[in-house]
Amino acid sequence: MDKGFYSHRNVTRMLGNATHPAKKFIIYVPFSASFARKQVESERKDIDRVENTIVVNGESLRAVTKERALSQDHKVYTHIYYNAKKANGIREDLFSHVALLREAAEREPAKYVDNEECRQYLNIRESGKSGTGFTVNIRHDVILDELSTAGWLVIISNDVPRAKEAICICRDKDVVEKGFLRLKCSLDLGCLRMHSQESM
Repeated sequence: MDKGFYSHRNVTRMLGNATHPAKKFIIYVPFSASFARKQVESERKDIDRVENTIVVNGESLRAVTKERALSQDHKVYTHIYYNAKKANGIREDLFSHVALLREAAEREPAKYVDNEECRQYLNIRESGKSGTGFTVNIRHDVILDELSTAGWLVIISNDVPRAKEAICICRDKDVVEKGFLRLKCSLDLGCLRMHSQESM
């Protein structure tokens, strides 16, 4: 399942209990969930090693699988992936984007002081000591936070114990999903963008 289906309640329900049998599943975990961020932090220092390398369709990834407690009663296979090439690409794109924003803000600070995108990455403040009347500084904490999950992916399952198999299953699902999307678009059937029978 996509990360849009992830919630602690949904996963706990699929893991089963005395009245509901367990369902086999594989699901992406979004980084809005603290569980995913904790997994990344636990592996950040050690994952980038040759012994953790898997190759999927010619793409080199680092992957680690751990059994982690999702609740007091349940453990799941937690597959943590790191794509160094993707992470570096995201980093370079973000650095160049912020550099261009800074150049524009330093040229005409008054024009960009209320610009939403500039405010996201820059602190532009009035200053009598500066020739332009403003100082422009990069918000490094925002950039570090944005890059903290760049190139990372977390998948959990109660059924698939191997990282390579798990990501292959998820990517196959993505191919099927995109096929259905193309079919729907060719029939001019737009996304309903709703999550309940009642809304539909």
